[in-house]
This record gives sequence, C-alpha cells and structure tokens, in this order.
Amino acid sequence: IRLKGAQTAHKEAALLALCSRSFKGGRTIVFFKTKQRAHRTKILFGLCKLPPAAELHGDMTQAARLESLERFRKGEAAFLLCTDVAARG
Repeated sequence: IRLKGAQTAHKEAALLALCSRSFKGGRTIVFFKTKQRAHRTKILFGLCKLPPAAELHGDMTQAARLESLERFRKGEAAFLLCTDVAARG
C-alpha cells in the first residue's frame, strides 16, 4: 500500500494499524526508503506489542542479514522490515 498526498503525515500510524489488524497473523514484508525508518518502525512495533519483527538493510553484515531472513522464514519474526537491499537479492 502506498500512501500519497496528505496521508503521508500519518504513514507510521497507518502502518501500525494495518499490521496490528490485518497482517498480525501471517508473515509480512514492509519496504522503507531508509534504514533509519526501518529501525524506527521495528522499535515502534515492539512498543505496540506487535509480533516480533526482523530488520534487513545495508548496514548489516551478511551474517546478520541471513540471520534476519532465517528468523523470518522460520516464523520467529512475523514482519521483515527492509530497505532496497532486499530487493537486490
């Protein structure tokens, strides 16, 4: 889901609402433009008591990236919060 225009001021609130209501039971990948936004969202997910989330971005070592992916694959993390590093493969 892409929010445009006036809705962009409420992106975090909309994302938290969607993830807590609609996507809480399954595995969900969320893309961000910056690694700071992905990290901030992971913290917000924890504060809102959403299921565990894993991060995936360029500042992580390859081992840490693989660990995050494995946690997501095994279902230990319900959300994968990533930047374009995940899109590159």
